[in-house]
Amino acid sequence: GRQRRAHVRCVRFARVPRCLCIHIQRLYWHNSGTPWKNETFVKFAQLMNLADFMYQPGSCVHGVHLPQHNKSRIRSYKLMSMVVHLGGPGSGHYVTYRRSLGRDSHQWLRVSDSSVSMVDWQEVSTCPAYMLFYEKMEDTS
Repeated sequence: GRQRRAHVRCVRFARVPRCLCIHIQRLYWHNSGTPWKNETFVKFAQLMNLADFMYQPGSCVHGVHLPQHNKSRIRSYKLMSMVVHLGGPGSGHYVTYRRSLGRDSHQWLRVSDSSVSMVDWQEVSTCPAYMLFYEKMEDTS
């Protein structure tokens, strides 16, 4: 039969996209066939650096050789919007939070159908994210 083996799963980028979309899996199925929604909180940041996730020739992680990468080029991303699903696995409502008025704005908007309201980062950062949309910032050294 099959044997369980210790393993490590990782993501490495050879090139980074301009817009990085992260989907958080929330819907699962019980063995009985019944769906359930995973409401576990996933912490996320307004700014994210992917330098540690770049494909690096010659380096070795758990016995796997990876190509080298110049870490002096920072791969920074800014969270621009996110989607939250309110409700259960069979029905619900989607709400969007998006950064307001320009790239340097620290203000956020909550958009739900025809309702738009200003909110702060504290509200955004405590939501159960379903999708996160990051935009690449200019490379800096």
